[in-house]
Amino acid sequence: MHAAGPARAVGVGLFWAVADYSAVVGTGRAIEQVATFSEQPSVSVYSDKSLGLAAPGVVELTCPAPDAAYHFRYDGLELILQSGNQYLLLPASWNRTHGVAVLLPRSDANRIDFFPPEAIPPAHSCG
Repeated sequence: MHAAGPARAVGVGLFWAVADYSAVVGTGRAIEQVATFSEQPSVSVYSDKSLGLAAPGVVELTCPAPDAAYHFRYDGLELILQSGNQYLLLPASWNRTHGVAVLLPRSDANRIDFFPPEAIPPAHSCG
């Protein structure tokens, strides 16, 4: 039983080292993302239902056309990351003091249009 003690200590030490390394890599990637935030694509999110996105600088527009595929449009967002079936979006005016992040699943109920950074989406597009 005495051999298990050193093996556990090595295992715990290895786990701790990997956790520390992951934290350093994650922090570095976050710093890179913030540095290139202004280069990220702008997006408009279209939805058949209200998403209730209440974030600074995010504007909800309602499409009055009864036959529109999407009745709500959200502007003022930027794409940060797309992974799997989810999009990570931040308001264009995001800051770390009082910023909010939006995690939006890919869905047929939503559509996302991408624009060059700081581009202004079409004024009357309802989707």
